[in-house]
Amino acid sequence: MISAKEARKQSEQNKQNILNKEMAIIEEKINNEISQGNNNVYIDGSISLNARQMLEQLGYNVKCGSQYNESYTNIEW
Repeated sequence: MISAKEARKQSEQNKQNILNKEMAIIEEKINNEISQGNNNVYIDGSISLNARQMLEQLGYNVKCGSQYNESYTNIEW
């Protein structure tokens, strides 16, 4: 049986891996918009709270909302 300490450690590692993957996808979308001369990116769906906080710490303006029961995220720089 795995110990609680090891379970917590694995959970934290998995959370970080998920956040890293999410940020890589967001970064790719931002880079695509930059290459087109835009200063914002619209993402269908929501992003995690951790990703939002990380983007805001980096100076991005992040707006999340919902319209017609569909969530969206707009990131501006």
